[in-house]
Amino acid sequence: MEYTDMERRILDMWPKYEDGAYVWIGDDVSGMDVRSFVFTESGVMVTNLTSVPAYGECRKYGEPFKRPAPKVLDADGVEIHVGDTVYDTELSNGDKLTVENIDKNGDVRARGDKYILTQSSVAFTHMQPAIDADGVLIKVGDTVWHEDGSEWLVEELNRYGVRCFDGDKRLTFDPKFLSHNRPDSWERLEEDIAKYPCCYAEEVKGSKFDSCSECPWWHSEVMARDIARRAKALAEKEAEK
Repeated sequence: MEYTDMERRILDMWPKYEDGAYVWIGDDVSGMDVRSFVFTESGVMVTNLTSVPAYGECRKYGEPFKRPAPKVLDADGVEIHVGDTVYDTELSNGDKLTVENIDKNGDVRARGDKYILTQSSVAFTHMQPAIDADGVLIKVGDTVWHEDGSEWLVEELNRYGVRCFDGDKRLTFDPKFLSHNRPDSWERLEEDIAKYPCCYAEEVKGSKFDSCSECPWWHSEVMARDIARRAKALAEKEAEK
């Protein structure tokens, strides 16, 4: 493409980044959204003002503007800075990590009490993992129980807590009041007493055996003692309230 002498003069004066690319309206210069240019005898100013500017970034003609470093984003699209508290999305054990360094490739080094991790920024999140009352990670789609015995389906994890749905209403809970284990109750105990020992072993205790001789639960005394233990624990829990 052929340029006129005037066009070449304008292009020579036009602000550029260090890599030679021209700075245009809408570009970022030192965190500033460029809205206008002011050309003077000595150089050029870029500013985020559309009216006559009083300040902005100035350079002599031919002196480049520094291209801003790309933002380093976590798994949720939040920018990561040195000193931030983050969590590892892969381990998801709730351990806090402090960002120590971000290298030129965008990899993040973060230090915790137990370990140091250097990973891609998307392996971290600023949102603390939701850990239930038993120390188990809560994920979307999980079935959990509130400490009052109600059953819920996890729909969303957000900064306010765990949003759940019970088929009728939606509520957000602090994860410490939720559990992946169905809490015991007098109603559940009454249901379980009526079960055969083999059903009690599999449905209540999560035990499965190839033969009755291998299963300790076929003895009615074993099941009765476990029912008594649960009843005692329920009574003690109610007494504490």
